[in-house]
Amino acid sequence: EYYSANQHLFMTPARYNIQQITVKEAEEAEVIFSNLEKGADFSWWARSKSIDSAATEGGNAGWFVKSALPGPVQEIIDTLHPGDMTPVLEVDSGYMIVRLKEKIDEKVRPYEQVKSAVHRACFNDQLKKIYNEYVDRLKADAEIIVHEDEIDLLEEELFK
Repeated sequence: EYYSANQHLFMTPARYNIQQITVKEAEEAEVIFSNLEKGADFSWWARSKSIDSAATEGGNAGWFVKSALPGPVQEIIDTLHPGDMTPVLEVDSGYMIVRLKEKIDEKVRPYEQVKSAVHRACFNDQLKKIYNEYVDRLKADAEIIVHEDEIDLLEEELFK
């Protein structure tokens, strides 16, 4: 029951297989982008002009979860379909063009894979509920008195 009601807790995130080209100058990035739009080979441009570590692999950067991508890429990656590329994006290291090669959507991990995590999460939820109910009962039965003058004296001693 817990697994069915909380499947969002047991998801594998979407993953993206990307190619990238990174250059220092915006003008150079725009020239490359224009050529790519006309059908030029992404891998050739990456090998020829890119300054990032994926250049030697034709821009093949590999698989990433969204949170591992640069901010501007994170904002646009979900709008892309395999084969699509981003416009020129400004990133910390310069200007980047990203091509989405493949995407694996997020999905719920099978129960058998996460059974122990489900049991632990369910146990922790029940423990938290019991603990909070107990603390609430203690608070209801307690008379709490705050001695402001004593607190002030203690603060004076501590901050001398």
